[in-house]
Amino acid sequence: LIYSEAQELFFAKKEKEGLLTQMQAEKKHFNTLYLQSEKARSLLEKALEPLHQENATLRTYSRQLESQKISSALEESVDEPLRLSELERQYAELKNRFEEKAAALDAARKEAFKTEGALILLQKQGEEKNLESDVENNIEMQELHLLEEEREALVAQVAGLEELVSLLIPFARTKLKIV
Repeated sequence: LIYSEAQELFFAKKEKEGLLTQMQAEKKHFNTLYLQSEKARSLLEKALEPLHQENATLRTYSRQLESQKISSALEESVDEPLRLSELERQYAELKNRFEEKAAALDAARKEAFKTEGALILLQKQGEEKNLESDVENNIEMQELHLLEEEREALVAQVAGLEELVSLLIPFARTKLKIV
């Protein structure tokens, strides 16, 4: 009976150790996911930087072209409609390019916002999971320690009983011979 209890405690200990190993593996996996999301965020920020610069450049060109168009329109005479139409065409082309870049920049910003939200969610989940796993690990380690102490006490008790039985056997044999 004591041996089976000790055996059960031993198997319970092995099971707890297995769970601890599994939780450590999950923690490692989460850390890997976190590092990957950080890398993705960094790459996204690097990809957005040239778009921001090009957007600023296009705005500058647009302002320059618009002011040039206004000043040219004032200075030009009626004889130069071709120059004015060329400037209007260039202005329209730059405006279209600017709108395309602005749309791409908006899409990239939305994607960055979504990625950042997902990253924050992952971080919070990881922090909660780490906190939960730390508490669970502490509880399991305490339980494991108590089980180990109980097992050691049972082993000592078995050894004491074995010693007592070994002492009583010769006495019982002498009593049986006398009777």
